[in-house]
Amino acid sequence: MRRSLWGLIAGGVIAAAGASPAAADGSPFCIRGGNYDDAIGDCSFSSLQQCMSTASGQASTCNANPYYNANAEMPPGRGRLPRRKN
Repeated sequence: MRRSLWGLIAGGVIAAAGASPAAADGSPFCIRGGNYDDAIGDCSFSSLQQCMSTASGQASTCNANPYYNANAEMPPGRGRLPRRKN
């Protein structure tokens, strides 16, 4: 059990090291495995359900895009609210 856990951790580290932010699309979910053999896979899915339906019937998995930045899509001027002064 421990050996397989360390194997999964090592595989994740290697996969993350091989991917670059430029290789990842701006979508929040990625598919890996099967025909998607890049280090990070295909990150063109806007929902987990969309990714999972594509992965259905294949040896593929869906994960969150490690390079997705949800704050990048915020409209300008809608950042953090100012502190309330008493």
